[in-house]
Amino acid sequence: MAFGRDGRASSGWVHEQLSRAGEAALSLMQRAEIERAAGAMALDEIFRHQQPILTAIDPLTMMALMPEAAENRKGETWQNLLDRYPNLKFVVSDQESGLLKDVRDAAQEITHQYDLFHFKRELRRLARTQEARCYEVMEQVEQTRKLSSSPRLGVGARVRAEVEYQEKAAALDRRLEAFDWVEVIIAYLEEQFDIYDDRRRKVRTRDTAEVAINEVLELLREVEGINVKPLMTTIEGGRVGLLTFLSVLEERLEKIEIKWRAGAGSRREVYDAVAQCWYRASRAHFSASAKLRYLNAMIGLEILERGIENLAEVRRQIYEALDQVIRASSAVECLNSMLRPYISVKKHLSQGFLALIALYWNMRPLKQRGGQTPFQLAGVDLGEDDWVALIEHEMREQARLEIKQSA
Repeated sequence: MAFGRDGRASSGWVHEQLSRAGEAALSLMQRAEIERAAGAMALDEIFRHQQPILTAIDPLTMMALMPEAAENRKGETWQNLLDRYPNLKFVVSDQESGLLKDVRDAAQEITHQYDLFHFKRELRRLARTQEARCYEVMEQVEQTRKLSSSPRLGVGARVRAEVEYQEKAAALDRRLEAFDWVEVIIAYLEEQFDIYDDRRRKVRTRDTAEVAINEVLELLREVEGINVKPLMTTIEGGRVGLLTFLSVLEERLEKIEIKWRAGAGSRREVYDAVAQCWYRASRAHFSASAKLRYLNAMIGLEILERGIENLAEVRRQIYEALDQVIRASSAVECLNSMLRPYISVKKHLSQGFLALIALYWNMRPLKQRGGQTPFQLAGVDLGEDDWVALIEHEMREQARLEIKQSA
């Protein structure tokens, strides 16, 4: 559209149209209805050369908040950004110090969740380091074995080489056994971040997860043969914010009203029974046995219905609470991946252009969300579903206001 029908518009004129569109997008992204719609955010930052660009997205609706090209990424900078969103109650991010300071100092009360994606990635990185060390030791043992069987060695030298080989082989066995145990322990730790505990058929609680983390640390202390101190430091350093999502889930479940038919029953049993159906439903298509387990879980709900008047509503609210658990900030990586190509090629990156990208993102239908746009999922209605038409309307409105002010 900017080039015109004949395609002879100058680059300067095209740049002017792009700047005007960016200003319109900036005005739209600063609308109060967008700022009020943000209740949860996944936060991150990317860099253009050395300039940080603060990015945020609602992981439940995938609505992108306006990226901000900032001078720094200190706590005060993040705080100024988040203070624009009055209904923000929950954020998930890595353990970056500026972000954590911002959450603590924010005007509103905000709960912080340490991003499980970064945490698990760090665990796997440390595990791969130990695995690489195992391969190095295996190579050394193999070289020693070849040396011990060399025909050039004398009898005495061959005996010494054989003894050295046996010692190194035994040390390697101990190292490999220790590494196998570490992998099992890490897998057990990662289980604690699942909402539903399939082993015990219960909704996981923060208390039980805390106990499991203590068990993991105790098991790691008993590992000999490899260095597990970095693993333990990572776990101990992140455990404060790792289980926030379970606390939030427990609070939300406790607010659900259950109307008992005759005398109060066990709320925890209701949570566990409904959560089992929620868990089995997502796996029912795997096999005939998985489908049978789902059907058995549904039968358990029919038994509950005898004692609960509003079971259908209770089930809906529990499903909703389980579906809306936020544990990772991986959603913001989607936004970052969209921003990076523009950041890498543009010489001048204006705030308006960043707003233009965010507006496009928010008005693009998502196949994974039933063809709805992030704005639609967030309940934001700017009066137009076509993002280009919306920008045109805003540009005309801004031009009208400029003429009115000049007159």
